[in-house]
Amino acid sequence: MNGLTTLKATDGIFSSSQRTPHRVAIRCGDRSVSYSELIEKVKRIQHYCINTLNLKIGDKVSLLGNNSIEYLELLIALIDIGVGVVTINPKSSQQEVEHIRKDLVTSVNFIVTAPHICFTDTRSNQSTVDLIIPEQLFTNNVTFDWNLPAIITFSSGTTGKAKPIFISHKARVMTSITMPYDWNWHGDDVFLALPSFATGGGSGSALAALYIGAEVVIAEQYSSDYLVDTINKNKVNIMLTVPVITHQLVGKTFNHKLKSIVSGAAMFPTDLKLASSEKWPDSLYEVYATTETGPISILTPLDLNNKLFSVGRACTGSNIKIVNEFDNNLPPGVQGEIVVRTLTQVYDGWQRTNDIGYIDEDNYLYIVGRADDMIVTRGFNIHPKEIEDVINQYPGVAESCVVGKQDGRWGELPIAFIVGNVEIKQLKVFCKSKLSTYK
Repeated sequence: MNGLTTLKATDGIFSSSQRTPHRVAIRCGDRSVSYSELIEKVKRIQHYCINTLNLKIGDKVSLLGNNSIEYLELLIALIDIGVGVVTINPKSSQQEVEHIRKDLVTSVNFIVTAPHICFTDTRSNQSTVDLIIPEQLFTNNVTFDWNLPAIITFSSGTTGKAKPIFISHKARVMTSITMPYDWNWHGDDVFLALPSFATGGGSGSALAALYIGAEVVIAEQYSSDYLVDTINKNKVNIMLTVPVITHQLVGKTFNHKLKSIVSGAAMFPTDLKLASSEKWPDSLYEVYATTETGPISILTPLDLNNKLFSVGRACTGSNIKIVNEFDNNLPPGVQGEIVVRTLTQVYDGWQRTNDIGYIDEDNYLYIVGRADDMIVTRGFNIHPKEIEDVINQYPGVAESCVVGKQDGRWGELPIAFIVGNVEIKQLKVFCKSKLSTYK
């Protein structure tokens, strides 16, 4: 195997250590490691995993723990030697954890409680409360095809049971190249790691930041005062966040410029998107992505004035189309299912998203709702978000949720649950002025 097919998700991190060995790679509280220290620790862990635990290319292990320096060190060490790492959400119940380990047949189960790493070897029933990392360094270079799984994470399944997503080295390499390009990240930036490393976006964004040589600052808690203090103290200027965190930060003051604030993982509420775009007009990005495909589209600061309520245009290497129930392509402005093909996807071919949306004449993508949330009334299809977006514009409405109620005459009727202080009759008049009658 030669050329690109042997690239690994970690190659860029080793390259960063050669370019800037003394630069801080990861910081957590008062502790930090440089890139050279990170790689040394990784090679020591690898020596133990190969020579003591006898882990081999293609083996699967589980990794459970909160975000920490040790978590990233262990994650990098394992995937670099061709071991597939099953990242388990630390908020999972014990029963869920056991089911995941059993279903995926993991050979070693690691638990990180920084600064300690413990494990149980299911093959020999050997356990330890703290991994004794040797002084010896692993000096060989393990090679394998980049289609081998690097990380196995989970996405909610249609049956209610989480389904494993096998993220290959190829997908991670492409993510680490395209994300910084689209999101305006560079090697001299300082990245705030917020989402759990157990998620595809959490591990992917942290590895991408290390891939380009940026400093990764790990958030240990999520209170607004702590986050502001951490951002100011460490001069954080790039981050991947979620709307609930953005809501905490939008009213705060920072002592330096935040260059790139990327919001993803959930839909941006209308009022929060407006407030965020006003506070960070030159820095706010919104990404539309799925675990299976990676980033699909990106809304950049240049788009905020004219296309604020879209989710932007296709990311680098991403192709997007809108299709009907017969898989026929639909013209601009017509709603249908969003189908994509990306450089960062897990599976080959065009991928269905189960999201309903449309593309305008300028190739900007708009998301209307989920296909399985559709309300069918009088033969018409209604996507709850269409109604929610209108209700949320009304003064006094803090939040709304629209669902379908079974109706013997009409099939279903849209019912709105509203948080706020409003006059219902006036709200109905407002909605009628902006929505089709059947909605």
